[in-house]
Amino acid sequence: MLASECEEVMTVEEKEPSRAERILAGTVAFTVCMVVAFAIVAIFIGWRWSLR
Repeated sequence: MLASECEEVMTVEEKEPSRAERILAGTVAFTVCMVVAFAIVAIFIGWRWSLR
């Protein structure tokens, strides 16, 4: 779902992305991944802790 959305965005933008845009996109993607991973870990720890 997300991959297809990204592909659609890439096809809409026909020009080659610049170096700064590529770095920004990578940073944003990395940040989102870290936030999602942290949220999953936090929810799992909270769920396990509440079961005690």
